[in-house]
Amino acid sequence: MRFWAAFLLLAPILWLQGKYARWRTPRLQPVLHSQQTGNTPSARYQLLVIGESPAVGVGVHTEGQSLTAQIAYALSEQSGETWNWQVVGENGATLSRLIELLDVGIDTKPDCTVIVTGVNDCTGLTSRKRWRDQLSCLINRLQKTSNAPIVFTPVPPVHSFTALPQPLRWVIGQRAKQLNQDIRSTTQSLAGVHCADVLPSLTAEQLASDRFHPSPSACAEWGRRTATVIQSLLS
Repeated sequence: MRFWAAFLLLAPILWLQGKYARWRTPRLQPVLHSQQTGNTPSARYQLLVIGESPAVGVGVHTEGQSLTAQIAYALSEQSGETWNWQVVGENGATLSRLIELLDVGIDTKPDCTVIVTGVNDCTGLTSRKRWRDQLSCLINRLQKTSNAPIVFTPVPPVHSFTALPQPLRWVIGQRAKQLNQDIRSTTQSLAGVHCADVLPSLTAEQLASDRFHPSPSACAEWGRRTATVIQSLLS
């Protein structure tokens, strides 16, 4: 109720701020394709990442700096085993769109699947009921084809994205907290499905040039945190 009360009270201001933010924010391009793999012939394990812009490398400069590659690199470092990776994602994708992308098919049999989603459902004001339904739908789809662990990364700390002016940033940040609560409540009783801890606020140095996406250093930290969760599960 607090979210919608604030949203309705501030709706005209939020609409104008949203239009302004879209106009002035640079459009960064992904460095990975919507379905791309990073392979090492000797790799023993396979990582699948399904996600929105950070998964396909928006905000970084090279494939190796992308969140997907950073998770795989951190896993290799922590486990002493080489991990291949495949990303299935799209810049601007909502959770509904990510489910559609699964219809194209997955090239690998994963040892772990990571889900990176939420920001576009925050900005698009996806209802919480629809969000929870889609979370369950995605989990069911993945578990029908693999018994690999599924790890949801938290919705990024939108409240620290300085491309969004206040009070729009605060409102979208509150929505991110709600969607994170829904991820946790949806996954906490499911075997083989896990939710990583909420990410800390990002500093100016951890934001890309558009001040909306994580920078290479932020992706590296995010990757290490996610890999630690995965490694604890596989151990």
